[in-house]
Amino acid sequence: MLLLYEPVAGEIYDLGKAVALTAEGVKAMPRSAALRNDYAYVLAFAGRVREATAELGEYARLAPREPNPYDSLGEFSLLAGSPEQAISYYSRALTIDPTFSNPHNGRAWSMAALGRYDEAIRENPPRAAVKAMILSRAGHYRDGMQVLDQARREAAANNSFQDEGAALLLSSLLAIERRDYRRALADIDAAHQTFDRLVEGKKRVYLVLTDMLGGLAELRAGKVTSARVRLESMQGRLRRESAAEQSWFKMLEGNINLAEGRLDEAVRAFAEGEPAGRMWANFNEPALSVLANAPMGHDGVARVMKARGDLAGAADAYRRLVSPGEQKWVAMLEPRYVLERARLLDQMGQPAAAVAEYTRFLQLWTGADAQLPEVAEARRAIARLRPSGR
Repeated sequence: MLLLYEPVAGEIYDLGKAVALTAEGVKAMPRSAALRNDYAYVLAFAGRVREATAELGEYARLAPREPNPYDSLGEFSLLAGSPEQAISYYSRALTIDPTFSNPHNGRAWSMAALGRYDEAIRENPPRAAVKAMILSRAGHYRDGMQVLDQARREAAANNSFQDEGAALLLSSLLAIERRDYRRALADIDAAHQTFDRLVEGKKRVYLVLTDMLGGLAELRAGKVTSARVRLESMQGRLRRESAAEQSWFKMLEGNINLAEGRLDEAVRAFAEGEPAGRMWANFNEPALSVLANAPMGHDGVARVMKARGDLAGAADAYRRLVSPGEQKWVAMLEPRYVLERARLLDQMGQPAAAVAEYTRFLQLWTGADAQLPEVAEARRAIARLRPSGR
């Protein structure tokens, strides 16, 4: 029965019914480790993290040789903005069972949230979406694209339309970040055709995502009218009680308003798109979790502040966005937010602080793809701001 309240996107819409059902299940079968795990997840989604953690503790007591309760505790810690603690739990799960693959995804994601990209890459997470996102955060866009291309080909060979389309959406996201809007829109069109082959109940959320990424690509390419058409298409499809879908819709709406100079409307849209608590992440739906937490509009308010001339406010907003415990998304650390903070400090006439952030950015992008313009920009800025001989 619980599955009736778990939609495709990984969220739980009717938390009241889900909590009641799982509570009754645990009451009827108190020694069921699986029910304890389900109950813990429902409680966590309801914001009752302490009770959820207690349920996992009971799960671990009932099944001391199972790695899964520690994997779940790792996921809860990551959701709570404590990636260091998450790494500890994931490591314990792997100590119990080194062949259990799930913790590698979470441990890699947690390392990336801390900017420990080399370690995250060495973790070699089995989920292509997680691996590609980590590679791209480290500036290894070519490798990330290759991972997604391989995942798409394998999914197509297996007639897995959901996975094939998800790989195309993630590829479009990376193309948007590299300003390759032609590639992004081609991937988005291919994803739409792929998702049209899914059953009605599954394809809706993916088409919402397709419209959002398509609108973002059109907007970045300077086609504001086309972006608004995508926004209207989203509006006709989205489920408003979904935190992720509402975030995607408001993110695109806010970006369109910002592009058109309507700053008050942009701030309102960005604020309405922020989740009430922490955004969900579910490694059973890795591509959707990556896209729910990807940095496509997290800095919207910061960009409005910058447009209004509030450079100090924008710089502080970017500081929060690269601090795991101070943001609402379960996001990997975004080095380009570090770079943007450096630019703002530079504009504010704070050379020492700006150099520190430019240097941090270059450290995060050590070994990044050759000829990325951000790397050259940071190096030039450091050379310009540092006194000669230092």
